[in-house]
Amino acid sequence: MDRISGDDGNDHVSGGADDDQISGNRGDDTLNGDAGDDKVLGGGGDDTISGGAGEDKLAGGLGADHFVFDDGDLSGTTFSTADRILDFKHADGDVIDLSGIDADLNTAGDQGFSFIGSDAFTGTAGELRVETRSSAMLLSGDTNGDGVADFAIRIDGTTPLELADFVL
Repeated sequence: MDRISGDDGNDHVSGGADDDQISGNRGDDTLNGDAGDDKVLGGGGDDTISGGAGEDKLAGGLGADHFVFDDGDLSGTTFSTADRILDFKHADGDVIDLSGIDADLNTAGDQGFSFIGSDAFTGTAGELRVETRSSAMLLSGDTNGDGVADFAIRIDGTTPLELADFVL
């Protein structure tokens, strides 16, 4: 595992094809895991964090962090296989950015998601739902309208998610 760290400034740090541990430390950092099963740690500051491809673990640390997910970045659809946000904090201004994922693969262009809370999928493409368990939540999206999750993100903790927590 490669270990890559930023310093006290506003750093841009990216991993490579292997499994990496990337730390931003202080500053408003932009951190990208790229390929591999990465652990990306923001630290202090308002960080922008992307795991890239692979089964990734992401932590923002202090500050209002921006967790970014794009098409091809997400690893699985279950609690045990999904990318994982270790410390999402609504009160700190953290957001989950899904704007890089086309919510409806059946329609030309790039559509945004509709957050349906804990309701079940209805078979309409573009739905985003959350399932809460004892110590974590699973955020799932249906991009083809078959009523089954096409991607998921595990979020440690059980603070309820709301529309303001997302960039859709």
